[in-house]
Amino acid sequence: FSIGEAGEVHNYLEKKEDTVSSFTSICSQPDKKMIYYDGILYFYILYFYIFVFFTFIFLCFYIF
Repeated sequence: FSIGEAGEVHNYLEKKEDTVSSFTSICSQPDKKMIYYDGILYFYILYFYIFVFFTFIFLCFYIF
């Protein structure tokens, strides 16, 4: 077990802690929050397109 390997393991554990803490403090970090809002915005756009698509189909059936 060399010093380099021990350092890598330590770095890995630090990264793991960072991911856990970033999940818990997602509200206090604006950049993380923006990613979260982008995800919500993406879903809203997706649902909007589906809604428009179905409305278009409904109107086509309604007219013809």
